[in-house]
Amino acid sequence: MKWEWLPFAELTAKQAYDMLQLRETVFHLEQRSMNNDLDNIDIQAKHLLGFDNETLIAYLRVYLENDVLYIGRIIIDKEYRGAGMGRMMVDKTVEKLQKCYPGFPICVRAQYAQQYFYQKLHFMAQGEPFDDAGVSYVKMLHVPVG
Repeated sequence: MKWEWLPFAELTAKQAYDMLQLRETVFHLEQRSMNNDLDNIDIQAKHLLGFDNETLIAYLRVYLENDVLYIGRIIIDKEYRGAGMGRMMVDKTVEKLQKCYPGFPICVRAQYAQQYFYQKLHFMAQGEPFDDAGVSYVKMLHVPVG
């Protein structure tokens, strides 16, 4: 497993293509999401790409919005799910963000159905669920442990 943490400008054309292809496969084809995946956030985000050999199998992005760090677009290829990779990715990302951006709140906009996953990673729901293109989401804030 190889990990790369890159700003958008440093992604190769192949990495950008693979990232968008994986997001389309998971969000549009598997989940049938009608959300616009190309939302102009990618350009200012940092991207974590996880490769098995040369195949992109895991991905997330981090961006700053109104002095809050957001972790989003968290994806594990279907064939690699269930092995704890998502949990490990989020844990490592939170650790990195706390070190590089001390004091900044860290949030996710979680699909409501995935709320329990994020609770196990020390995120707490903030506010009421909201609808985005027919999918229920909830904003969740990371609460440091200890």
